[in-house]
Amino acid sequence: SGTWCDRLAIPSAEALRATLTSLHGVQPESAALTLQGSKALPTSSMALAKVEREARGLVTHCCAQPAMASLTAYDKAAEWTKATAGMGSLFMAGGVSPLPCITAVGEHLFALMPQLERSQESGPDQVQWLPSILDMVAETVTQKVSQIRQLTQLGAQQLMVDLEYLHKVTEALGSGAAAAMQHTTPEPNAAAGRLG
Repeated sequence: SGTWCDRLAIPSAEALRATLTSLHGVQPESAALTLQGSKALPTSSMALAKVEREARGLVTHCCAQPAMASLTAYDKAAEWTKATAGMGSLFMAGGVSPLPCITAVGEHLFALMPQLERSQESGPDQVQWLPSILDMVAETVTQKVSQIRQLTQLGAQQLMVDLEYLHKVTEALGSGAAAAMQHTTPEPNAAAGRLG
């Protein structure tokens, strides 16, 4: 993978002199500096952008991983093939609740909020974590649901309850994050839309 200097494409002495010449006279608070800065060192700027994308992907994956791990055997749950006999007594006893692995996903996502809120204090770029995490979890749920091989009527009811729960969780988190995120992409409620 190389050293950080190689990965960031540290420029040569000649490239630095040429950059200094092209930026000569530009004030530090000038908008021209931002515009000319990325043009002055394009290889370094592109390499830095690539490393930043990789870091964002890694952080998003690390934040979503515990939720994704909870869903490892979701498609093989015994609830999908439960016989429909006795459904009436199930509904009389209070109905169907989300599976524990599904509630574990919701609990993990809500537990992430204090860390994500803390990171938002350091700048507007930090606000973009939640939509990516929700989207990754929604993608995992969608994949697991598509892998369910057999579904009885009771299993379908269980699946509806699970998806409604996750939809409410992602919608609640997305709505709470929407005010803080204002103009970021992807949409914070995109994950809720995929689950519901």
